[in-house]
Amino acid sequence: MIVSVVRAVHNGEEYLTEAIDSITSHTYSKMELIIVNDASRDDTKKILDDYSDNRIKVIHLKTNMGAAYALNLAIEHANGDWIAVHDADDLSYPNRLEEQVNYIKKHPELIGVGSFIECITCPNSQYSERELRQIEFGRNHTLDGDQIKSALYHGCPFTHGTIMYSKKAILKAGRYDPTLRIAYDYDLWTRLITIGPIINVPEVLYKYRRYNESLSSKNITRTNEELLYSFLKYIRKSCFMDNSNKPSVAIFGNLGSEKLTLPNDINVKTIFSKGDSSTINHSLTLLKEEKIDGIIILNNLSGWTTVIRQLQINGLELNKEFFAFYLA
Repeated sequence: MIVSVVRAVHNGEEYLTEAIDSITSHTYSKMELIIVNDASRDDTKKILDDYSDNRIKVIHLKTNMGAAYALNLAIEHANGDWIAVHDADDLSYPNRLEEQVNYIKKHPELIGVGSFIECITCPNSQYSERELRQIEFGRNHTLDGDQIKSALYHGCPFTHGTIMYSKKAILKAGRYDPTLRIAYDYDLWTRLITIGPIINVPEVLYKYRRYNESLSSKNITRTNEELLYSFLKYIRKSCFMDNSNKPSVAIFGNLGSEKLTLPNDINVKTIFSKGDSSTINHSLTLLKEEKIDGIIILNNLSGWTTVIRQLQINGLELNKEFFAFYLA
């Protein structure tokens, strides 16, 4: 079974060699590494061109197209029936591919597997050891297919670089959305999970690097906009698929943008920036009068757990009539 490891890199010279070497030193021999240089302006091109390993394919783009586009291009050039992702700043354990392949062979119903992570950072990072361990705790859970579907209503349950998925399944799901620059991975999982089950291998196989200059850290507003956009698409297709009309929702949260992009097939009826008794009662009235189909509470709302508790006291069911979604 050939595994094609795909990577997109843009101005990633600092960690590039270390990351590539973590793949080429794998214990699994039936692999290839496809790297798309997304119009880097640093020494990324020179570093890549210096590699002579015949397992490595390099594609240089002249225009920066974004990681989603670059990953789709890598997938097009992949010879393997299974695609393993490896993000540009991270490291894989030497046995990662071997363990994931073995797990897939034992569970042929799966279309994808992730893994547990070890969270690392870089010199002068503002991330404390406590914060790194908290990230690990949040990501290191074994989830079956049904649990993944439920977890996607709250946020992204996978670390993108740990994933290995069926090429056939990702083509059927529609690949990455190139209009998204940051949350393209979460968006893909919401579509891929409808094709078949994806779970995490219950073993640490990947070193996930968190640092202040990462794309998502520097662009929190856009990250959250793309997450919410993809989440709204997911609940439209999974919870409101029987609605012949465009479903409407009320949102509790601070969106932080006057030009929020929303899916065409869902309507945001109203946005509550406060979670007091008045706004809660208003949302309940809208739901009772069928002016909205659901309520969304974002974790950036002050007192958001109080809103959740009050909706449950009033008989609303989580992940059916209301949703609690975590932004970055």
